[in-house]
Amino acid sequence: MSQKPKVEPHVGRLGYLQALVTEFQETESQNAKEQVLANLANFAYDPSNYQYLRQLQVLDLFLDSLSEENETLVEFAIVIYPDPAICQDTEWEKTKSPFSWTL
Repeated sequence: MSQKPKVEPHVGRLGYLQALVTEFQETESQNAKEQVLANLANFAYDPSNYQYLRQLQVLDLFLDSLSEENETLVEFAIVIYPDPAICQDTEWEKTKSPFSWTL
């Protein structure tokens, strides 16, 4: 991912995150996947992004990345789990999280 995803300026954060998700799903480049997943992980640290991440099913994308052969993707996927923005959703934690976190 050598440049920002092509997104119209008026689409806002949701549009930008959607462009990242689409790029992750469509690219064949492992380097691009790593960069996109790292960017998504950075967005996960801001609780104000959580509604968008959930809407775009980014949490499932992180979970799917845990089974990748690419160790960097696995590491980026693991990094988001201790994040309060992710773990505060107790419904998600009960049904999908392979980890147990006490907050």
